[in-house]
Amino acid sequence: MPGGFPTEGGPTGPGNAYQEAQQAPHISGRQAGVIAMSALLQIPLLILYYSLTGIILLLGLIKPVFNFANMYNRKHKSVHDHATESTRLLEELSSQSVPSTEGAFTFGSVYNSESSVIPSNLVQQCYTDLLEQCISQIKFGLIYIHDPLVPNRMEFVEKILCSEPFINAVQTYQIFLWFGDITTPEGLQVANSLKIRHMPFIGVLSMKDNTRMELIGKYEGSLEGYTAQKFDAILAKAYPQLVKLAQKRQNREMERLIREQQDSRFRESLRHDQERDRQRNEAEERAQNEIQERTLKRQWLLWRKANLEPEPTRGLYNDACRVAIRLGDNSRITRSFSATLPIEEIYAFVELKMNNLLDSPEEDDNVSEPPTNYRHRYSFRLISPAPRQELDPEARIKDEPAIYPSGTVLFEALDDDA
Repeated sequence: MPGGFPTEGGPTGPGNAYQEAQQAPHISGRQAGVIAMSALLQIPLLILYYSLTGIILLLGLIKPVFNFANMYNRKHKSVHDHATESTRLLEELSSQSVPSTEGAFTFGSVYNSESSVIPSNLVQQCYTDLLEQCISQIKFGLIYIHDPLVPNRMEFVEKILCSEPFINAVQTYQIFLWFGDITTPEGLQVANSLKIRHMPFIGVLSMKDNTRMELIGKYEGSLEGYTAQKFDAILAKAYPQLVKLAQKRQNREMERLIREQQDSRFRESLRHDQERDRQRNEAEERAQNEIQERTLKRQWLLWRKANLEPEPTRGLYNDACRVAIRLGDNSRITRSFSATLPIEEIYAFVELKMNNLLDSPEEDDNVSEPPTNYRHRYSFRLISPAPRQELDPEARIKDEPAIYPSGTVLFEALDDDA
């Protein structure tokens, strides 16, 4: 103000410039601290940012793998064989199949119903069963491997498997079909064995020789290059080989049957010859045995005749038994026997009488011993009529009241097998 004292350190005075000079260093230090603090905080934030970004990218990469594994585990919790898995795959393809402009069939109407067009051609067992059936019946085999993860997973189903030309070819050539899923162990193993690189996959198998199959045509990944005419051409080209193998097998089978028939006739003829020889040998042996038996029996009878006790005379001091014997021809003979002899003496007398040796002059010079290795068996038995009982050859005559001191005995022939 006019006439007043100037204020020290005013806006334009030297005092203000001094204060600014004093405050300038103080402001610069604060700013430096803020900057340092910001730099320290940025380092962990940057680390955290890049870490989260990397985790997100990694999760994005492994998510399809997790999805595939979850699908695999979910599908195989209750799957124990390919037949079960094949049924599941047929149901899945039937539910997803829609009529195609190139065919008049759906998958279910062709493959997965009781009234389906070609159910008997579908092999629902494992892949090796398909090969065995193709080899045993000399037929084509066709495999389809499905991949549920690819965008065009139903393309092969609707445009090939459900097309009328394909169905006609299957019926004409009686092709065996096998369907698999790449997400199953069986399907993955087949894909690896056939070196399949793209899905879906259709392959045609034919016999290379009598025991091996080979892949003669395939379509994988896309339908590029597929036409019904080209498919028929693959089958037509390989079919003469199947016919040739079938004719060779038929010829071998015919030769085998002829050999079996020849062997059978030879074995039958040999059996008849052996049976004839056996019967002849047995007859000769029986004849020899019978001759030997008759010879030994004759020797024994002559020995027994020589040792037969003479008929005793009845007297006061002679203990004799008189027996009347009725023979098999109803003839009757009476003879006395010493009562101290065994009843076998009566048996021997009857045997000699039946063989006409009692009155025969025939004798054996060597009658001191009976023939060795011979045991005589009487072909009859002697029966006392009252009481009716068989007489024991080992008992003494005097101990049998039925005949001692006199009695009657009956002759009774024994059966041949007795």
